Amino acid sequence: MVLFLLGALIPSLSAFTVPSAHGQVVQIRYFTQTFLSCSSHNTVPDGSHNIPVNFSIPCQVTTYWSTTENSTGKFLPLQPSPKPWPSGGVVLTSSGAGTFSRNPCPLNANALPNPNASAATCITFYTPSRGSEGQHIISACYPGDSIWPASCALSVALTVTARTTSTSVVCGNPVKAHTMTLCTSTTSDATTISTGGGIAIGGTDALSTNAGFPGTFGPVTCTPGSSSSGTTLTCSATYTPAHSGTEIIYDAYSGEYDHKTSTGQFTLTVT
Repeated sequence: MVLFLLGALIPSLSAFTVPSAHGQVVQIRYFTQTFLSCSSHNTVPDGSHNIPVNFSIPCQVTTYWSTTENSTGKFLPLQPSPKPWPSGGVVLTSSGAGTFSRNPCPLNANALPNPNASAATCITFYTPSRGSEGQHIISACYPGDSIWPASCALSVALTVTARTTSTSVVCGNPVKAHTMTLCTSTTSDATTISTGGGIAIGGTDALSTNAGFPGTFGPVTCTPGSSSSGTTLTCSATYTPAHSGTEIIYDAYSGEYDHKTSTGQFTLTVT
């Protein structure tokens, strides 16, 4: 698991004067503290810890709350409090373009070993939008209510990148010199290996050869599509070799704002 950041700011507090169990009037302070973490459970294909665009990353928010007696700083049970359970949910924001699967993230009860403090945890998934490559700052704040004060977590910085691609090319083989053959390339959204789904691929391909006396390529035509493993871009062009021998056909995918460049090659035998 790649943990990007976990933390909280100084806890917030408010105070109320209430009678104690022994009939004395004491001041009760109410605390909240919010934590935020966003982590990747998958390995990104390029080996980095960056997050590809359109990748859904889980973010967990946890809000703790407790009461103390102001005079002694001693924890008191929540039950005597006028309102023992915070209402509402944690509000998340992002500096970049993206969506949260749940926002506000509701406070679901989770009992802690300490009976004098409680916590609620919620998980939401953040998905950066297409074309939003760059740094996204994720923030989470519990806005508070009439009793419990607001508190905000330390922000999480995510780096959103273009998705990786893989390209392969194949030509009709063998082929006679001065005879046309068809070369077809397939570019796939390689990021789908870890994210469970790709996004439509744009751009185009460029074909070339290492032949000392290169032949002639026809115009390249490309069609976006899909396969069992995700999205693809299929491009094709004719090639007419000029001389017999063995040559390498190179294919270079141009890339676009959401996809990185990639290359492929094919060994062509010309008779």
